[in-house]
Amino acid sequence: MKLRSLLLLSVAAALPVHSAPPTLSTGGLGSSLRGSGPITSASGTMTVLPGAKSMRGLSFDAHSTASGGSSEGGRNPAPIQANNNNNGNATASSTRTRRSHSSLEIRLRNVASEADSARIEWFFVAKDEGSSSIYVWDSGEREVPVAAVGQARELVSSTDLVSSVTRTVTQTNVGTPQNPQIRSTSTDQKTGARPNGWIVRMFVDGQLARVQASSATLEQLGRDSDRLKGLVRKK
Repeated sequence: MKLRSLLLLSVAAALPVHSAPPTLSTGGLGSSLRGSGPITSASGTMTVLPGAKSMRGLSFDAHSTASGGSSEGGRNPAPIQANNNNNGNATASSTRTRRSHSSLEIRLRNVASEADSARIEWFFVAKDEGSSSIYVWDSGEREVPVAAVGQARELVSSTDLVSSVTRTVTQTNVGTPQNPQIRSTSTDQKTGARPNGWIVRMFVDGQLARVQASSATLEQLGRDSDRLKGLVRKK
């Protein structure tokens, strides 16, 4: 009996021990360019369109390299004096003009073993001062070749977008000639437009394959070709 027990213990010790299968970590998949959902990063929102055909290993990433401009003129008018007559007044105004522009760097990648190319479109979006409506103030497109297992870099820039603020100061004499009292009021009038964001689209075999934009709202707009083209203003 003791011999049988020893034999059973020896057999059990020799059997392999099967551990639970390791779990699949997805921590590195958040920045993957695969999939059909939006990918949000510091450079904007990107979506791979689920209906697109095979992209043959092509992908891209875009980010803003410049968004600003220069100002001209002063905003505050030079000092003025109202005259000493009852209800006399004087006005002065000055205009500050701002020229804005945007620039993008677009990097295309090709992981395939053969050279390839993709058509890239870009749109610079603006909004008029005092308006909630957006429009495309500048756009372009380019066929970009990419070497096998290589990259291509494209730099694109917009034309200038002009906006201005005119400040008018009115000084009114509300007193008497013996006791003048000056009341000042100012008003601002804004004209022109300012940048509101950008959209980049990639076409493979003539089909829209990927959209990236500076915001989720513009990314959705980039997927609607008819609406997007309808917002392009004639130069």
